[in-house]
Amino acid sequence: MSEQRDLLARHGAALHRYARALAGDPDLARDLWQEAAARALAARPPRGTEAEARVWLFRILRNAFLDAVRHARVARGHRAAEEVVPGRDRSTGEAVLAQVAVAQALARLPEAQREVVALVDLAGFSYLEVAATLGLPKGTVMSRLARGRAAMLMDLSEDKVVPLRRKLA
Repeated sequence: MSEQRDLLARHGAALHRYARALAGDPDLARDLWQEAAARALAARPPRGTEAEARVWLFRILRNAFLDAVRHARVARGHRAAEEVVPGRDRSTGEAVLAQVAVAQALARLPEAQREVVALVDLAGFSYLEVAATLGLPKGTVMSRLARGRAAMLMDLSEDKVVPLRRKLA
C-alpha cells in the first residue's frame, strides 16, 4: 500500500490536472481523483518502470471518468471551464483571461483530442505513454494531438472567450 501512496504522492498533482481537463468541473475532478486514488490503493501496482506505473495510475483515472460519464449520462461538450492556476496573482486580469481562454478552448475540443492534449501538455506524458494509457496506436495519438492543438489555436485566435458567471449561494 505504501508503494501506491508513494506513486500518488509523486504524480498526484499531474493526475489532478488530467482529471480537471477531462471533467471540466473542479468538483467532478476532485471526485475523480479520489476515486482513482481509492482504486489505486486497493489494487496491486504493476511491476516495472516508473513510466509503466504512471501509465497505470492515469489509466485508472481515465476509467473512473468513463464510469462517471456512463453513470451520470453527462452530455459531452457542455463543460464550463473556470480554472485558474493556483498560486498566481489573481489581480492580473490579462493573465486570468488568458488562462480562462485556454481552458475554454480545451473544453471545446472533442473528448478524444482533449484527452490526448491533456496527457501530453498538462501531464507531460510521451506519445508512447499516452498510447499505452488510452490503448491507441502512437500515430493516432500524434494526429489527435496535432488536430487538438490546431483547433485550440484557431479557437484562441478567434477570441471566443465566454465571460465567467459566478454561482450565487
